[in-house]
Amino acid sequence: MYAAPSGAPTETQQVAAASLLLGPQSQLTGLTSLRRRGLRYVPADIHVEVLVPHERRRRPPAPIVVVRTTRLPAPHYVEGLPHSPAARMCTVEHLHGEVEAGPRAGSALVRRALASITSGVHSAPELDLQAVLAGSLVLPLPQLNRPIDVDGRRVVPDACWPEAMLGWQVLSVSPRRLRDDPSGVLREVEQAYLAGLSRLGA
Repeated sequence: MYAAPSGAPTETQQVAAASLLLGPQSQLTGLTSLRRRGLRYVPADIHVEVLVPHERRRRPPAPIVVVRTTRLPAPHYVEGLPHSPAARMCTVEHLHGEVEAGPRAGSALVRRALASITSGVHSAPELDLQAVLAGSLVLPLPQLNRPIDVDGRRVVPDACWPEAMLGWQVLSVSPRRLRDDPSGVLREVEQAYLAGLSRLGA
């Protein structure tokens, strides 16, 4: 297989070449597939990840990375190329099933993320907030994404503590601050929680 144009091949050319090289049962997967589907904020990666049947032993040249599976799914086609099914097309129960069916090695982060989703986390910043709050020796577990009434308005705070009316008293924390100043965010939430308990005589 040869590329006629001069210069480095584009990602589109690389993924097309990988699909042709590895045959009709191959599927684009991983970060490669997510980028090709238009998902934003996908980490940069020079590799082209391709899912193939487990019995296929061909070793392609870099930057193609082969992922073998004994449970090859039906592909989804994007711009004429086969892709593994995206997680956004699955239920949480499907994801749990996939994780449990696969090897435990290397799955700790996925299992932790699924546990957080099951507990009520809806986004990456909420997951960051949960990680910050987990380091507190003051705060009990919050209620996540519980609809409440504040001054006649229906709001859904990421986390609330009814016993301190914290959530009714809104603290606005940006995703950037969660990343750059987690200890400061935690102090602010703890102080607001203790002030709420004191105010309510709890």
